[in-house]
Amino acid sequence: MEDEMAAAYYAKAADLGNLDSMVNLGIMCSTGRGTERDVGRAVKLWSKAARRGHPAACTELAKSKLRKLENQKEKEKTRALTESSKRKEKEKKKESELDVAMRLLESAAKYEYAPAVELLKFLQEKS
Repeated sequence: MEDEMAAAYYAKAADLGNLDSMVNLGIMCSTGRGTERDVGRAVKLWSKAARRGHPAACTELAKSKLRKLENQKEKEKTRALTESSKRKEKEKKKESELDVAMRLLESAAKYEYAPAVELLKFLQEKS
């Protein structure tokens, strides 16, 4: 019951433009805690706050894009691609998602937001 109340309060505050509430409600939506699981809604909330420069929103949005990218990679491992044009198209999309995630993390890192800095360093070391 407490989670549902928190989600309701975050929703009201988010509707009024509170960036922290957008981030927190987005996290609740992405996990289904206190509200119906709705990743699309979470991404919209984080995107709105990220456009206004909120570092946690940038980080959550980047993490969402990286999860999406990882899920795509896992799906590709389980099925063989038959056409080279499909492979090229998917690679372009992956690169685009990674570029967006990196830009979001760089934006959040400018504010010295520790989770963004750490994830950015990890990704830079990995590539």
